[in-house]
Amino acid sequence: MYSLIMTVFNEAKNIEAFLESYNKQSMYAHEVVIVDGGSSDATCEIIEKFSKENPQLNITLFIDPLLNKKYSNAPISEGRNKAISLSKHKIIVCADAGCTLDCDWFENLTEPYRLNNLTKATGGMYRGLAKNEFSTWYVINFMPRENDFSNDGFLPSSRNFSFQREVWERVGGYKLGSFAGEDTRFVLDLKLLGFDIIMTDAFVTWECPVDVVSAAAKHSEYALGDGYHRQFYLKYCWSAIKLPVIGLISVFVKSFEYKF
Repeated sequence: MYSLIMTVFNEAKNIEAFLESYNKQSMYAHEVVIVDGGSSDATCEIIEKFSKENPQLNITLFIDPLLNKKYSNAPISEGRNKAISLSKHKIIVCADAGCTLDCDWFENLTEPYRLNNLTKATGGMYRGLAKNEFSTWYVINFMPRENDFSNDGFLPSSRNFSFQREVWERVGGYKLGSFAGEDTRFVLDLKLLGFDIIMTDAFVTWECPVDVVSAAAKHSEYALGDGYHRQFYLKYCWSAIKLPVIGLISVFVKSFEYKF
């Protein structure tokens, strides 16, 4: 049996699209556990209204006003850990509110468990949603290509990931201490313990940054998180060089891919 978990904070612009895409799935989790970090917008009202209108989805919302950057140095990790601890079932499926789900996402992500009860973890793919010229460039230059997901070294994101509860317990949960990079650390620790991750055809669409400022802010958080968890320093050194170059050229050139 499956529990879908996620943590949210001020996601009023995105959460309804996520919920609607989940409602269109070919298969559902046995429960959905959402932890909100004390949103000041309409996130909770949207979730509660959707839950009442769709009781068959078994959505439960928990609100913890301390699980945000004002009070916690690891609100996403704490939120995910809390959602997992509040969930009831053996297999944990993770998603993010900033994504929309392909209609067979849940079925594809969880299929390996039905084929083999020894499956410990599965991962899926993600594509970038480009809303303007800059985000189109961002997708081309920063997002993985489809063949990257089949690479043995690829590390799935918790926007599209699942695992047995025992894996989470063995790893010790999502690590605290940073605003980002916690899902990469979780996957690395999982692999260090010898657990295999089966990649699947499960797809989500992720809304990319729409300008250099928002992209730089996101990459700064990623860099600080990875630095805290002592992982992938070089990647963000390259990113710091690549991002402003792409932003500048994208103003003048309609189609360009920065390669190095």
